[in-house]
Amino acid sequence: MKWLSAKDAPLPKDESTFLALWKGQFCLAAWDEEDNRFWVCWMPNQSTISWKVDPEREGKFTHWAKLERPEDY
Repeated sequence: MKWLSAKDAPLPKDESTFLALWKGQFCLAAWDEEDNRFWVCWMPNQSTISWKVDPEREGKFTHWAKLERPEDY
């Protein structure tokens, strides 16, 4: 997996789930076209709640990586 800086490579808005660092915490994130914003889910976590990310807080994403399946999957 290759980590990309959110400053150099914009976050993917193709509705795929990706691994991200948001305020220094690992999370799963995805773009929702219907809501026109990102959602994050903290893993591991005691709750299963996903959070909407307000557009003004998207700058808190520092890095992201595309999740890829192993070649032998």
